[in-house]
Amino acid sequence: MLIEFSKKILNFIHIIFATVPFLIYFIPTYLILPYIHWILILAVMTPLHWIFIDNQCLLTMLSKYLGDYKDSQTNAEFTENNLKSIYLPIMKLFRWDWNDDGINKMSTFHWIINILLIWYYIFFYAKYSYRSLM
Repeated sequence: MLIEFSKKILNFIHIIFATVPFLIYFIPTYLILPYIHWILILAVMTPLHWIFIDNQCLLTMLSKYLGDYKDSQTNAEFTENNLKSIYLPIMKLFRWDWNDDGINKMSTFHWIINILLIWYYIFFYAKYSYRSLM
């Protein structure tokens, strides 16, 4: 029971981490600005660490160690189980197949969008919304 709870918490953290660049626009700027440099460095480092561990994510590896993702069809277990409903329509637009190669392209595209969203937040959104508070 504790392991099942741990898997659910870990997957929830993983989903939040993957969506933080979208979520920061809905949180007041003064709460995000002290942490934005950490958000940016984590967003940049996330796709960079995959190459060193056989195209896997550390959080996914931990989930697999706890016994999650036993019925996955691809090497992108987290994506297959948690993001397929979001990824698949976008992949169809680009005519990417639902296989390891297509999922890798989509994951890279997702993190490019995430990094651009954070960059825009830092240099435009937060700059002007924070000024309007003063």
